[in-house]
Amino acid sequence: MTPARFFTKEWAISSWTAEGSYQAKKQYIKTDKLPNFDKKESELVTELDKWFYLLKNLSHLDKIPDFLDKRVFQKIFKIAEMSKMTKEERELYHSDVKAKSDWNAGIRYAEKKAKEEGIEEGEHIKAIEIALKMKMKGTSNEDIAELTGLAIQEIEKL
Repeated sequence: MTPARFFTKEWAISSWTAEGSYQAKKQYIKTDKLPNFDKKESELVTELDKWFYLLKNLSHLDKIPDFLDKRVFQKIFKIAEMSKMTKEERELYHSDVKAKSDWNAGIRYAEKKAKEEGIEEGEHIKAIEIALKMKMKGTSNEDIAELTGLAIQEIEKL
C-alpha cells in the first residue's frame, strides 16, 4: 500500500440538481486537509466546502446555519444533537417519539374506521332509496330484499 492511501478517504457527496433530481457523486479528499480547512461561512462556495465546514464545526454549532438548511444537513445536525444527550434525555426523547408515533397511528386508524363507516352508511342510504323506488313500482319485498341486501322488516317500514 502506498502512504497516500492512508490519507485518502472516499466521501459520497450528494446534492439536488437545478432540475430537482438527486445527484450523488464520489469525491476523493485528503483527510489531513480537514484540520487545515479555515473558510468562513461567507467563503463557502461548493457543497464540499459546506460539508467540510459542517464536519469541522459541528461540535461548536448551537443551531444549524441558514446556508446549511438542506434536508441532509438537518439530519446530520439532529444526529449530532442526539449524541450530546445524556442517557436519560435520550430515553425521554425516544419515549416522546414513540408516543407521537402511537398517537399518529391511532389517528390514522380512526380516520380509516370513520371512512369505512361512512361508506357503509352511504351504501345503506342508497339501498333504502332504491328500495323506495322499487316499492313504488310494485316490486315484492322479497325481491327488494334480495337486490338491495336490506332486511324484509326494514323494507316493510318504508
